[in-house]
Amino acid sequence: MRKKLTFLLTTIILVATLVSPVNAADNTASSQIITVSPPEAQALATYTFIDYAYCTLSIDYNGCASMYSRIVCDSDVDKIVISSYLQRYDSGWKTVKNWRQTTYASSASMSKYMFVSQGYTYRVLTYFYAYDGSSVETTSCSDNDYY
Repeated sequence: MRKKLTFLLTTIILVATLVSPVNAADNTASSQIITVSPPEAQALATYTFIDYAYCTLSIDYNGCASMYSRIVCDSDVDKIVISSYLQRYDSGWKTVKNWRQTTYASSASMSKYMFVSQGYTYRVLTYFYAYDGSSVETTSCSDNDYY
């Protein structure tokens, strides 16, 4: 009886040990797909270098447009370029002002403010460029507001 009990316990421990690495591998595989959704922002898909990037536009009651863009990349990225365009819709999108910023790091953000005219829909259109040596990955986003 004792040998049967020892055999049963050994079998249970062996099965539990064999099952654990499979579950750990499954958890690791699913954790490689990272989706980050910053609150009140348009999140973009995950790429090879780019972990996430987003941009926001809000216009206050005085007509001050606040634009914010952020990108976070893999640690191998050594240069980021952010190009943002504030545009107004008037029978098509027309650029009111644009900004460009270069950062030598794996993450970057840019904040800009500008007063706008009332009665129009505005958007911020942002292009992100992430450089890993001579390779580049790019993405874009936009966000609208009405004043």
